[in-house]
Amino acid sequence: MTEKQLRKKVADIMQEWEGAVRGDASHAEILNIYNSYKPLARGYAVQKNDAYCATTASAAYIKAGIAAYTGTECGVGQWADIAAQKGIWVEDDAHTPKPGDAICYDWDDTGAGENLGYPDHVGIVISVSGSSFVVIEGNINGGKVGRRNMQVNGRYIRGFICPDFKAIAAALSGGTPAVPEKKTVMEIAMEVLEGKWGGGMERMEALAAAGYDYEEVQEAVNAILREKNSPRTFTVTLRQLSKGCSGKDVESLQVLLISLGYSCGGRVVNGVEKPDGSFGAYTDAAVRRFQADAGLGADGIVGALTMSALWMRK
Repeated sequence: MTEKQLRKKVADIMQEWEGAVRGDASHAEILNIYNSYKPLARGYAVQKNDAYCATTASAAYIKAGIAAYTGTECGVGQWADIAAQKGIWVEDDAHTPKPGDAICYDWDDTGAGENLGYPDHVGIVISVSGSSFVVIEGNINGGKVGRRNMQVNGRYIRGFICPDFKAIAAALSGGTPAVPEKKTVMEIAMEVLEGKWGGGMERMEALAAAGYDYEEVQEAVNAILREKNSPRTFTVTLRQLSKGCSGKDVESLQVLLISLGYSCGGRVVNGVEKPDGSFGAYTDAAVRRFQADAGLGADGIVGALTMSALWMRK
C-alpha cells in the first residue's frame, strides 16, 4: 500500500459515514469501533449521547488500521496532547494539510495572531485544492457527520494531527517497520516533573492512554527527586538563550518562567500552560519582564545570571 492509497483509505472511511446521525446504524458503528479498540483511552467507553467528533476521527484511524501510530481519544484536547507526544502534532494555523490528516479547531479563536486556545473540535481532511480543503467531522449540526470547507490559515484552526503516512504505509506493506516512537520511562518521569502530564487522576489516565505504567513512572520520578536532593558539587555548561532559539533547554526555561507566573504564550490545557520549546516573542517578553523584576538588565538574553536568578526564585 502506498502513502496516497492509505490517505485515501482514511478519507473514504469518513465519506462512508457522512450523513450519519446520532442513534443510527453508522453512529453505532463508529462507537462500536472506538469502544472495541484496546487500550481504551482513559478507560472510558463513549456513550450514545456523548459528543463524538474525536471518537469519529479516532474510529476512522482504527478502521484504517493505523491507530497504533495516531493514538485514539474521545477528547480533542487529550488527543492533541497524545499527538504532540508522538511527534505528529503540527502547531501552525498556516499549515497546508493532506487528505487523512486531522484538523483541530478552537471556537474561541479571535482570528488575530496564532491560535493558542484549547482544542474544541476535530475532523478529518478528505481533499485539498490549493489553499482550500474539505473536512468531514462527527458531531456537527445537532449530532450529524458532515463536511466543512476550510481555507489554509483560516479562523478557528488550532493545529493538525499529521500521521507519518509514508512510514506507516511502508510498515503495513511489509517494509521498514514504522514503530511509533516511545520515550523511556526516565524521559517520561522528567516530563512529569516539568508538569507535562498533569497531576493526580489526570496524570494516571494520560499515562495509561499513552501506554505507560503509572507505578513504574512514579518510581522513576521518586528516584530523580532523591537524586536531586542528594548534596553534590558539579559543573554544568549552558548555552546562552535568546529569541530564535529552540530545544529542550528553551522548554526547561519556559517551565521555570511559567512556574513563576510569567506566561510564555503556550497552549493552556486543563488550566495549565504548556511549554513549546520555541523562544519566540512571548517567551522573549516573559524573560524581559522577569529580568526587570529581578533587577537585571532586561535584554531578553538568558545567560548564567538570569538562569541563576530563576532557580533562586524557584
